[in-house]
Amino acid sequence: MNKKLFMSFFAPLRLCARQKSDRDSATEVLQALISPPMVATTLTAPEISTIAIKPQFDQVHFFCDGLASVMIDNQWSYIDKNSNFVIKPQFNDAYKFAEGLAAIKKGRKYGYIDKSGNFVIQPQFDDAYWFTDGIARVKKGLKWGYIDTAGNFVIQPQFDQV
Repeated sequence: MNKKLFMSFFAPLRLCARQKSDRDSATEVLQALISPPMVATTLTAPEISTIAIKPQFDQVHFFCDGLASVMIDNQWSYIDKNSNFVIKPQFNDAYKFAEGLAAIKKGRKYGYIDKSGNFVIQPQFDDAYWFTDGIARVKKGLKWGYIDTAGNFVIQPQFDQV
């Protein structure tokens, strides 16, 4: 029997938003576009402003927690809003920062790093996603489970899909 766990609040989002209570609850979204000329765009209802970033990356993800994952020469790293490398290119894959940690792939396994690039949870998972409310979904072998920010399983891998 296939076990499946459906939790709508863990739905994958490639967006990082922060509510601003002092601006009529407008949501600020910072997005880096990869089409030359590369532009990081700040969308704040009802205003729009842009900041140009030199087109130098192969791929760019959204800014979350002040950093964006970028690919250059087939390696992922993280930059700040000024396009400065905060963590040097060294990963096979890199997700957004959430709750101070980011899932990255080093070699064939996923682990989690802090904003300094130090491993908080060593690469040991076959797949991994970002943290939400203190837990993240991870895959070990063919099964999915959930870990806390210390890397301890809160739900052992037992699901075919989550």
